[in-house]
Amino acid sequence: SNFSAGLALGGWNKIGTAVGFQLGLINSVHSAYGFQFGGWNTSQEMTGFQIGGINDTQNTLGLQTGLWNNAEKNLKGFQTGLVNSAGYALGLQFGGINVAEEVGGFQLGGWNKAEKKMNGFQVGAVNEMENGVGLQFSLWSIAETILGVQFGALYTTSKAVMGLQYGIWNNADKSTGVQLGLINEAEKANFFQLGVINTTTTVNGFQCWGYNKAKNLNGIQLGWINRVTGSLTGIQIGLINISSGTGGAGFMPIINIG
Repeated sequence: SNFSAGLALGGWNKIGTAVGFQLGLINSVHSAYGFQFGGWNTSQEMTGFQIGGINDTQNTLGLQTGLWNNAEKNLKGFQTGLVNSAGYALGLQFGGINVAEEVGGFQLGGWNKAEKKMNGFQVGAVNEMENGVGLQFSLWSIAETILGVQFGALYTTSKAVMGLQYGIWNNADKSTGVQLGLINEAEKANFFQLGVINTTTTVNGFQCWGYNKAKNLNGIQLGWINRVTGSLTGIQIGLINISSGTGGAGFMPIINIG
């Protein structure tokens, strides 16, 4: 039918516009306002609730809960299920696998992915984003660029991070902020590396704790072993200080100034 108000009950319910309840094995509607309960629920425009094995829409305002939930264009609300996918997700994705092109809100699950842009929080075993502002909290965090916090119990990696990287092993092409972990790696580190092993090509700031290595140092190395292979413009303070390029005294215990 073209229009249904109230309860649509059947094995296969196919309606143009539905206001109320659809209960069936397959529920198909263009515009739904209310509830869809079934094995497979599909609609172009959904305002309300979809509960079933497979939920598929173009635009959802409300809740999708099932084994697989998909809002092809826009999700404004909640998705809870084994697999959740959306074009633009404004709200919460909670499940085993959460994927969206753009996210404004939360992704909570085993694997979370924001393919283009993330503004909010990712919490899971593995987090992946293209460009983001917010928080990644997981065993393994991956970002192209992030402004905020990357926490990875095992590993964090980003081409450009502005904020904090915290994990056992942190890696960045460009770090502007703090890297805190057992192993910190950066092509360019602006401000602070604190770890058992800190390595970078260029440091503008501080390297602190165990073994510190940089090609070019503009700042301070404070650790047991400090090494500069290119240019030293700053201070090395530690048990062993080595500057094999320009600046400094080559090898000096305790303190080396270049």
